[in-house]
Amino acid sequence: MQELQLIHAKLDLLRHGAVEFAQLHKHVGELEQLTAAMDASNSELFDELNKARQQIRQWQNFFDLSLDMLCIAHTGGYFLDVNPSFMRVLGYAKEELLQRPFIDFVHPDDVAATLGVLATLIAGGDTINFENRYRCKDGHYAWLAWCTPAPAADSSLLYAIARDITERKRSDAEILHQAAHDSLTGLFNRAALMQQVQLACARFRRDARQNFALLFLDLDHFKPINDSYGHQCGDELLRQVAERLRHCCRDGDIVARLGGDEFIILAADQSATQPQELKVRLQAALQVPFAIAEQRLQIGASIGIAQPGITEPNMDVLLEHADRQMYLDKLARRPSLLPTRLGAAE
Repeated sequence: MQELQLIHAKLDLLRHGAVEFAQLHKHVGELEQLTAAMDASNSELFDELNKARQQIRQWQNFFDLSLDMLCIAHTGGYFLDVNPSFMRVLGYAKEELLQRPFIDFVHPDDVAATLGVLATLIAGGDTINFENRYRCKDGHYAWLAWCTPAPAADSSLLYAIARDITERKRSDAEILHQAAHDSLTGLFNRAALMQQVQLACARFRRDARQNFALLFLDLDHFKPINDSYGHQCGDELLRQVAERLRHCCRDGDIVARLGGDEFIILAADQSATQPQELKVRLQAALQVPFAIAEQRLQIGASIGIAQPGITEPNMDVLLEHADRQMYLDKLARRPSLLPTRLGAAE
């Protein structure tokens, strides 16, 4: 009987062990399945990680190797990263650019516009071809043209691209200067003068206190000197004349060469007597001998004056009146109009 009980106990133990083994085996199978699933998932995660790292490397290569100036900035006003092209154009090390607010580098005249563009970006508007000037490390300013998309709704980062347009700006300024100035003397040319005279007439018609004077100037015996000593000598004489005219006039006066040896001065804010005083100064300055090509040459100038308070405030009428007055002045001074050669320059 006791032996039978022992056998039944062993059977119960085996039966219980078998159940536990079956459960354990089942659990091992489940763990093996989970491990296989995790391995597959980890493999996918690893692949995704490698792809992300590759994309980061591609972006970094693009960022570092781009010829354009690229930067990442915070809407709070600081650069977070700049590429080598950005540093090359401005001349700063990366740390110098990142440790100061970027507005510190902007030209004072462009600060207000730059802050306005920043406000537009923060409000969700893109910026295309905004131009401002950035101070370079050597002290000069570079013109930059910016393209910056607005940051994402949940981001405060700005990804901007800039181009150095300094040379283009310089070329544009040179073209505008050449279009408005005489190539020989650097004075305003006829087209620029006519535009300024029309504006002066319009201002006077609106307000008679905006008075001005036109002084029409023709050099005396320039042609004989030009014929005798050659065009190079004549050109140098015209350049020196232009310099003396500028010296006699105020900064706000317009000094122009019409062509040949004819010049016009548009002098603003002139009383009744000031144009005559300016005429005397001009004639005195031009009577001082000119040292050219080892010669001391003496010329003079006949000058006519026109003012809108005396004649009609119309450009053509004023120019005609000044031209007529110049010829009357030339006739009055005719005995002194013989060309003079004073000898070799000392």
